[in-house]
Amino acid sequence: QLFTGYNATGKKGLVTQMEGTRKICTIDNRPAIEVYNEWTGGHYTELMKTSDNPNILAESSLYPLGQVCGQDEDGEPFYRSIHPSQIWTTTGAVQVFSDVKEGETIVMMSGTKENVVNRIAGVASHIVRTSGFSLQEVRGSLVIFCAGAMMFAGDSIGIAAQKLNTALGGTPYMGMHTFGEQGMFPDGLSRHGNLMFSALVVSSRRRIMKVLNV
Repeated sequence: QLFTGYNATGKKGLVTQMEGTRKICTIDNRPAIEVYNEWTGGHYTELMKTSDNPNILAESSLYPLGQVCGQDEDGEPFYRSIHPSQIWTTTGAVQVFSDVKEGETIVMMSGTKENVVNRIAGVASHIVRTSGFSLQEVRGSLVIFCAGAMMFAGDSIGIAAQKLNTALGGTPYMGMHTFGEQGMFPDGLSRHGNLMFSALVVSSRRRIMKVLNV
């Protein structure tokens, strides 16, 4: 299962026109960048004045988009985060790194560097806690830490590694920084997301299964 490091805001809209699967042309029948820029409080205004069709991977790490993909254990909305990659100033479209469909609702997400730095340790702790085994039984882990989130964390990536080490009780782990993450969501569907985290935690507990000959 994938986890985002961002929180949903109250700003959302309906995707009303797409070009292909990853270029959002309009939101609520208005140019997508016009709506998205308003949601951010004008975060891209100056950039659009000085550059045609600019790459916004770094800038949008503060304000990714999101989509509800089920509910968590507490019945709260569970979000897939979507990373905007480019503004098409010539058409008003916003390019993203995950598939979106016309008629779907998207929201603006927000986060801080601290959120991102703390997230992978939080995910590992959550996996251990919900798996039913103790920290003393952990033998190792394979973790996924989005490369876009890693770049956003910058020089603080070492702090994230230290926090993960503590969350896993000092056991060995292997990690990958990926551009795009695939996994199951609470609604039962497998999807492609961005700026997301995951962990596979291995324990020493044996699981005994009975095999029946039928």
